[in-house]
Amino acid sequence: MEHAHPTQPEIGRRTYTLAEICAILRITRRTALGMIGRGELTAFKVGPAWRVDAPDLDAYIDRQKRAAQQHLGERPNAWAG
Repeated sequence: MEHAHPTQPEIGRRTYTLAEICAILRITRRTALGMIGRGELTAFKVGPAWRVDAPDLDAYIDRQKRAAQQHLGERPNAWAG
């Protein structure tokens, strides 16, 4: 009798390479690795290569948006020219 492995990945699951993350966020590889090292961006390794699941990238972006909105809420004229 076959049993599904509980950590079996979804077929068609979207993951990004480190180079893709850098292109999407317009950051350097060093910055991306720093974010991973500090736990700001959840990532995993496949052999020597880093990967980021799409939902983890989305969560990171959402956190950054909330932080920016909070910051602007504290300084309502921050974008006023």
